[in-house]
Amino acid sequence: MTFAPFLLVHVMWRVNAWLGADEEKLCSVARKTEFSLLTVLEHLVQVGTVVLIVWMLFGFAPAVPYQPLYLLFIPVIWTAVRRAMDGATLAIFEVNVGLAVAAWMTQAPHGTMPRLQLALLTMGMTGMCLGAIVTEWRRAENELRRSKEAAEAANRAKSEFVARR
Repeated sequence: MTFAPFLLVHVMWRVNAWLGADEEKLCSVARKTEFSLLTVLEHLVQVGTVVLIVWMLFGFAPAVPYQPLYLLFIPVIWTAVRRAMDGATLAIFEVNVGLAVAAWMTQAPHGTMPRLQLALLTMGMTGMCLGAIVTEWRRAENELRRSKEAAEAANRAKSEFVARR
């Protein structure tokens, strides 16, 4: 369930480009990637947080019996708020891969898997909902900014017209 959003958001538009879809549509869908030092550092800290939480769930002996699954929400919510839907799907994917590898490596007891699966489902749905809300909020904010700029331009044109009369 949580791998599908990652594929839709990060992979499918590239597949469409590779298959030769309409260039105008691809340009509007293509992601603008920023590679500043701060962005890279933030992503590394987020990945480190996922690794730390997975270690706490499977490798930190005092925490293993309690399974603090609520910690999984920290990187997902953090990334969803900072990076909207793109970040939410990436964080959910990272957490899923980390947990799958950790469960496989530690041969997690079968009794813990339903709890883990439920936590992954809940975390995935929360991340997707929050990512969608933040994405829509940013889209509305951009639309408001464009409307304001258009109104200011119209006001300047009106002022110039009145000044010429």
